[in-house]
Amino acid sequence: MGPGFLKAVYQEAMEIELGLRAVPNVPQPELQVRYKGRPLKKKYNPDFACYEKIIVELKAIEGLTNHDEAQLFNYLNATKFELGLYSILVRAVNSNGAEESTRNSETKGNSIYFGFLSA
Repeated sequence: MGPGFLKAVYQEAMEIELGLRAVPNVPQPELQVRYKGRPLKKKYNPDFACYEKIIVELKAIEGLTNHDEAQLFNYLNATKFELGLYSILVRAVNSNGAEESTRNSETKGNSIYFGFLSA
């Protein structure tokens, strides 16, 4: 898939891809959030939980910012999860000024994965 779709489209495509690759996952699970050891009434719903310990967030953006990284660390610290991954669609502009997708040769797709360990 190329750029330009709403996040919900990428969410559905990722669910199919994870299934095709036999990656255990739960789309948009409701996770308990804790503050100072106490559970909050509000829940957190990541895009996916994989292997019951990895949070996967989809971003239809050109790149990650410090804010995105801090947000993922906060998600990990507030839940029992150990690892967080962002799947982002990266767009590049060629020498003619036309937009083109950057493909990750390892996944043979449009997603590049970044991992961050919890502190």
